[in-house]
Amino acid sequence: MVQDDLDRAFEKIYRSFNRYGRQLTDDRERHPEYTARLLTAVDRPDLAARNVLVTGSKGKGSTAHFIAQLLGAFDAPVGLFTSPHLLDSLERIRVDGAMISEQEFATTFSAIEPSLDTIWQELSPPSYIGPVGIFAAMAAWHFRQRQVHWGIYETGRGALFDDVTQINHEAAVITEVLAEHVRELGPTLESIAWHKAGSITPHTRTVVLGTRRPVLINAVQDRLAQLGIAPMVWVVPDHVQVADIHMGVNGTTFDLAFADGRRWNELRIPAVGALVQNLATAITVVESLTHALSEPLVREIAATLSWPGRGQVLSADPFVLLDAGVRPESVADLLTNLGPFDQVVLSIPDGKDRLGMVEVALVHARQIVLTGCSNKRLAYHFENDPAFPRTRVIPDVQTALSEVLSAAQTGERVLLCGTISFIADVYRHYGLTVG
Repeated sequence: MVQDDLDRAFEKIYRSFNRYGRQLTDDRERHPEYTARLLTAVDRPDLAARNVLVTGSKGKGSTAHFIAQLLGAFDAPVGLFTSPHLLDSLERIRVDGAMISEQEFATTFSAIEPSLDTIWQELSPPSYIGPVGIFAAMAAWHFRQRQVHWGIYETGRGALFDDVTQINHEAAVITEVLAEHVRELGPTLESIAWHKAGSITPHTRTVVLGTRRPVLINAVQDRLAQLGIAPMVWVVPDHVQVADIHMGVNGTTFDLAFADGRRWNELRIPAVGALVQNLATAITVVESLTHALSEPLVREIAATLSWPGRGQVLSADPFVLLDAGVRPESVADLLTNLGPFDQVVLSIPDGKDRLGMVEVALVHARQIVLTGCSNKRLAYHFENDPAFPRTRVIPDVQTALSEVLSAAQTGERVLLCGTISFIADVYRHYGLTVG
């Protein structure tokens, strides 16, 4: 019976988006006000907790997760909303790390369904209510039922016109801005930063930036001036710096140097890549909102932190590394610090810089395999690519993974790199679960 309820819920959650939303090419055409109406109709459950909104072009999911982990160590319960999911839509909504149950999800949807039906009936084409906004409203309702103290929400690709930004939040976190989703947010880095700075609302009192990129600082200053507000706390990455980073098959060791003189040496995280900077941003957020964290606490939490497909070590020998990078500059550090690799498997769909990824990988890899993924919405027209040395195409993703991983010998190194959909394929291949 619960499965029938879930099927009906998912059909309704995606109904108007499937009818109209997929046609949009510009975020300005979105209608986040419908998410605000839904939240109001169910008595603003987002007002029951202290909320943090996390956006950015890179690292927002892991940063949100790390904030939740740190806060949960001393101020539980903590709710976490992330998007998109990897294997199961229920992954999006968590309390103290535990995924919402099927029964809780069905109950939560039943609570908001009458209000959603009213809004849906009033929509005129091509307006739609975004599924991510519905999920966020459900998260807020569930968090209120669970009496969470903190709600941590990850936005979608944007912020200013993003449904999740309708969640009342006292803190806005912007991790980084890059030239991504250019069609919807671009065409310039300035316009993308403008979208991200839209995460700041009249209710926001703390702003934390995970980068000193001038284009983002300028956008945030403009946004504050436009709203006529001054945040209680505005923090750029000077609060804590990451130093002495060393990556290896067992993860990453690093030091943290604080502006107040604290220095924590040789912390370890069981992943490689940019996650250590995301942890530093999360520490900044938590200390800005609460109080200074203790070194033993952070050291203990860091030793267990990971995020699916972000510098994730799947095997030590042969060394198999999984990463969701689809930009040449994002994977270059991994290849430089951990290479050379014997095999690099890339699942980079059309519209992304597949050729640039191959060119970077060729410098550090003995062989490259190009493959697709199981997400039928993503296109891979390898026949249009130029021929590269030491590179072959295996279109079927499970065939590619089976062939490469079964051939990996002791002492060899394999990098699996691609979209979130590819990460999900790798998880299925290994029989892994999330959370």
